[in-house]
Amino acid sequence: MTKQCCEKRGVRAVQKVTISLVLAGCLFALMLSDLSASPPWFRGKRLQCDDCRQATGPTGGDVGGAWYWMRSPEQEKTVIAGYYNRYCVRCHGVDGRGVWDIPHVPDFTNARWQASRSDEQLARIIQEGRGAVMPPFRGTLSLEESWAMGRYLRTLAVANEPARPTPGAAK
Repeated sequence: MTKQCCEKRGVRAVQKVTISLVLAGCLFALMLSDLSASPPWFRGKRLQCDDCRQATGPTGGDVGGAWYWMRSPEQEKTVIAGYYNRYCVRCHGVDGRGVWDIPHVPDFTNARWQASRSDEQLARIIQEGRGAVMPPFRGTLSLEESWAMGRYLRTLAVANEPARPTPGAAK
Protein backbone atom coordinates (compact mmCIF):
# COMPACT_ATOMS: atom_id res chain seq x y z
CA MET A 1 0.00 0.00 0.00
CA THR A 2 1.15 3.45 -0.75
CA LYS A 3 1.06 6.39 1.57
CA GLN A 4 -1.65 8.10 -0.48
CA CYS A 5 -3.88 5.05 -0.24
CA CYS A 6 -3.56 4.98 3.57
CA GLU A 7 -4.25 8.70 3.77
CA LYS A 8 -7.40 8.27 1.66
CA ARG A 9 -8.59 5.49 3.95
CA GLY A 10 -7.94 7.69 6.98
CA VAL A 11 -9.89 10.56 5.45
CA ARG A 12 -12.76 8.22 4.57
CA ALA A 13 -12.81 6.86 8.11
CA VAL A 14 -12.94 10.36 9.56
CA GLN A 15 -15.74 11.27 7.15
CA LYS A 16 -17.72 8.18 8.16
CA VAL A 17 -17.31 8.97 11.86
CA THR A 18 -18.33 12.58 11.29
CA ILE A 19 -21.43 11.58 9.34
CA SER A 20 -22.32 9.05 12.04
CA LEU A 21 -22.00 11.68 14.76
CA VAL A 22 -24.12 14.15 12.83
CA LEU A 23 -26.83 11.54 12.25
CA ALA A 24 -26.73 10.52 15.91
CA GLY A 25 -27.13 14.17 16.93
CA CYS A 26 -30.10 14.57 14.59
CA LEU A 27 -31.74 11.44 15.99
CA PHE A 28 -31.14 12.64 19.53
CA ALA A 29 -32.72 16.01 18.71
CA LEU A 30 -35.74 14.24 17.20
CA MET A 31 -36.08 12.09 20.30
CA LEU A 32 -36.00 15.18 22.53
CA SER A 33 -38.62 16.92 20.44
CA ASP A 34 -40.85 13.86 20.66
CA LEU A 35 -40.50 13.79 24.45
CA SER A 36 -42.42 17.04 24.66
CA ALA A 37 -45.25 15.52 22.65
CA SER A 38 -47.66 13.42 24.61
CA PRO A 39 -48.22 9.73 23.87
CA PRO A 40 -51.26 8.84 21.73
CA TRP A 41 -53.45 7.81 24.70
CA PHE A 42 -52.99 11.26 26.31
CA ARG A 43 -53.70 13.33 23.21
CA GLY A 44 -56.51 15.77 23.76
CA LYS A 45 -56.21 15.49 27.55
CA ARG A 46 -54.42 18.13 29.52
CA LEU A 47 -52.60 17.13 32.67
CA GLN A 48 -52.04 19.91 35.17
CA CYS A 49 -50.70 20.10 38.66
CA ASP A 50 -52.54 22.09 41.34
CA ASP A 51 -50.33 25.15 40.82
CA CYS A 52 -51.06 25.21 37.08
CA ARG A 53 -54.80 24.85 37.67
CA GLN A 54 -54.73 27.77 40.09
CA ALA A 55 -52.69 29.90 37.67
CA THR A 56 -55.00 29.21 34.74
CA GLY A 57 -58.17 29.67 36.74
CA PRO A 58 -61.29 27.56 37.01
CA THR A 59 -61.96 27.64 33.27
CA GLY A 60 -58.61 26.06 32.47
CA GLY A 61 -57.68 28.79 29.98
CA ASP A 62 -54.09 29.92 29.74
CA VAL A 63 -52.95 33.15 31.29
CA GLY A 64 -51.69 35.39 28.48
CA GLY A 65 -48.04 36.28 27.99
CA ALA A 66 -44.79 34.46 28.51
CA TRP A 67 -43.29 33.53 31.85
CA TYR A 68 -39.67 34.30 32.57
CA TRP A 69 -37.72 33.33 35.65
CA MET A 70 -36.24 36.39 37.29
CA ARG A 71 -33.73 36.58 40.07
CA SER A 72 -34.52 38.35 43.28
CA PRO A 73 -32.40 41.47 43.95
CA GLU A 74 -30.27 39.53 46.44
CA GLN A 75 -29.70 36.69 43.97
CA GLU A 76 -28.86 39.15 41.20
CA LYS A 77 -26.34 40.97 43.38
CA THR A 78 -24.69 37.66 44.31
CA VAL A 79 -24.47 36.51 40.69
CA ILE A 80 -23.20 39.86 39.40
CA ALA A 81 -20.68 40.12 42.25
CA GLY A 82 -19.40 36.72 41.13
CA TYR A 83 -19.05 38.02 37.56
CA TYR A 84 -17.26 41.10 38.89
CA ASN A 85 -14.86 38.88 40.86
CA ARG A 86 -14.30 36.68 37.81
CA TYR A 87 -13.82 39.30 35.11
CA CYS A 88 -13.20 42.73 36.66
CA VAL A 89 -11.20 42.38 39.89
CA ARG A 90 -7.85 42.01 38.08
CA CYS A 91 -7.97 45.59 36.84
CA HIS A 92 -10.60 47.34 38.95
CA GLY A 93 -9.72 45.86 42.33
CA VAL A 94 -11.94 44.33 44.98
CA ASP A 95 -13.25 47.68 46.19
CA GLY A 96 -13.59 49.26 42.71
CA ARG A 97 -10.79 51.82 43.14
CA GLY A 98 -8.59 50.30 40.41
CA VAL A 99 -5.25 48.56 40.48
CA TRP A 100 -2.34 50.95 41.02
CA ASP A 101 -0.09 49.69 38.21
CA ILE A 102 -2.69 49.96 35.41
CA PRO A 103 -3.06 53.54 34.12
CA HIS A 104 -6.43 55.23 33.49
CA VAL A 105 -8.55 52.66 35.33
CA PRO A 106 -11.60 54.49 36.71
CA ASP A 107 -12.30 54.72 40.41
CA PHE A 108 -15.85 53.40 40.82
CA THR A 109 -16.02 54.84 44.34
CA ASN A 110 -15.59 58.41 43.04
CA ALA A 111 -18.93 60.25 43.17
CA ARG A 112 -17.96 62.53 40.25
CA TRP A 113 -17.17 59.55 38.06
CA GLN A 114 -20.47 57.89 39.03
CA ALA A 115 -22.45 61.05 38.27
CA SER A 116 -20.79 61.58 34.90
CA ARG A 117 -22.01 58.28 33.40
CA SER A 118 -25.52 56.99 32.88
CA ASP A 119 -26.54 53.36 33.32
CA GLU A 120 -26.85 53.07 29.55
CA GLN A 121 -23.25 54.25 29.09
CA LEU A 122 -21.99 51.77 31.67
CA ALA A 123 -23.81 48.89 29.96
CA ARG A 124 -22.45 49.96 26.56
CA ILE A 125 -18.88 50.24 27.90
CA ILE A 126 -19.16 46.77 29.43
CA GLN A 127 -20.48 45.30 26.18
CA GLU A 128 -18.09 47.08 23.79
CA GLY A 129 -14.98 47.50 25.95
CA ARG A 130 -12.66 50.52 26.17
CA GLY A 131 -9.84 50.82 23.65
CA ALA A 132 -7.05 48.29 23.84
CA VAL A 133 -7.10 47.99 27.62
CA MET A 134 -10.62 46.78 28.50
CA PRO A 135 -11.89 43.84 26.45
CA PRO A 136 -15.49 43.72 25.21
CA PHE A 137 -17.76 41.38 27.17
CA ARG A 138 -20.43 41.09 24.46
CA GLY A 139 -20.07 37.32 24.13
CA THR A 140 -19.44 36.77 27.83
CA LEU A 141 -22.20 38.80 29.49
CA SER A 142 -25.71 39.26 28.17
CA LEU A 143 -27.16 42.74 27.80
CA GLU A 144 -29.24 42.27 30.96
CA GLU A 145 -26.16 41.16 32.88
CA SER A 146 -24.28 44.23 31.62
CA TRP A 147 -27.05 46.49 32.93
CA ALA A 148 -26.97 44.60 36.22
CA MET A 149 -23.18 45.03 36.36
CA GLY A 150 -23.68 48.79 35.90
CA ARG A 151 -26.12 48.78 38.83
CA TYR A 152 -23.58 46.81 40.86
CA LEU A 153 -20.88 49.39 40.10
CA ARG A 154 -23.20 52.04 41.53
CA THR A 155 -23.26 50.17 44.84
CA LEU A 156 -19.46 50.36 45.12
CA ALA A 157 -19.65 54.13 45.61
CA VAL A 158 -22.28 53.82 48.33
CA ALA A 159 -20.36 51.11 50.18
CA ASN A 160 -17.26 53.27 50.51
CA GLU A 161 -18.91 56.42 51.86
CA PRO A 162 -17.73 57.46 55.31
CA ALA A 163 -20.07 56.51 58.11
CA ARG A 164 -22.49 59.26 59.07
CA PRO A 165 -22.92 60.09 62.73
CA THR A 166 -26.26 59.19 64.25
CA PRO A 167 -28.34 62.14 65.47
CA GLY A 168 -28.52 62.48 69.24
CA ALA A 169 -25.39 60.41 69.86
CA ALA A 170 -23.21 61.43 72.81
CA LYS A 171 -20.22 63.54 71.89
